[in-house]
Amino acid sequence: MPIPLRSPEEIDALARAGEACAAILDRLVEACVPGIMTAELDAIASEQIRRAGATPLFLNYNGPGGRKPFPGCVCVSINDELVHGIPGERLIRSGDVVSIDLGLRLDGWCADAARTVLMPPIADEHAAMHTHLLSMLAHATSLMVPGVAWSEVVQAVGEIAGARGYTLIEPYAGHGIGRSLHEPPRAPLRNTPAASRGGLSPADDFVLRPGMVLTIEPILVRGTGSTRLASDGWTVLATDRAIGCHEERMVAIVRGGSRMLTAAPIRSA
Repeated sequence: MPIPLRSPEEIDALARAGEACAAILDRLVEACVPGIMTAELDAIASEQIRRAGATPLFLNYNGPGGRKPFPGCVCVSINDELVHGIPGERLIRSGDVVSIDLGLRLDGWCADAARTVLMPPIADEHAAMHTHLLSMLAHATSLMVPGVAWSEVVQAVGEIAGARGYTLIEPYAGHGIGRSLHEPPRAPLRNTPAASRGGLSPADDFVLRPGMVLTIEPILVRGTGSTRLASDGWTVLATDRAIGCHEERMVAIVRGGSRMLTAAPIRSA
């Protein structure tokens, strides 16, 4: 299936959706404190999405393999819950590592982004991993310019992760986004040895071109990277109980460079 190429006007529309998504994530990050229930974060997300004139993308989303529809507006994943955590009665506690993933549709255009929030007092090793993840993400987005093959981005990021003793969770990937939440291409990240084309086959690789709009979403652990699905059918758990950090941004490839559409800052270490 061809990769959609968006016009400058369509990218502006996607940017408006991305700005709304980022602003709501700001509110959720502020609200994410020890003692709050994950369902309360979902309620805040629902209200803020409505106030923005948008609709939630995740609510009642039908996953692969006959999973039941996702029951929340936001994914809240804690510690060894790496991604797709269902909001509910679980309390966020001091020392937790919490990732919040939000998707919405505004005026027919989709946005998707995630951030990790560290609950004080946070372990030094978890703070260091999150700092390193943000540094990797900044490096990856700096490479996302016209003419660069996705395998080059994968290679660079994978080598950095492996050199520091971290593992990128491979089955869960970034993706194209536009009128639908998931559009071509699939944009994975993975640990890679040197000179391996990022571990991608030529058939799975693609060259970045102006008009492409992608999410990039590294999930990082210090562990094996092996995962299993929880009994709820959605929450992805680290089989070795490794703590994970997850960040996601939405990026448009434009002439001469790239444009961040979910405008949370990415600070390099």
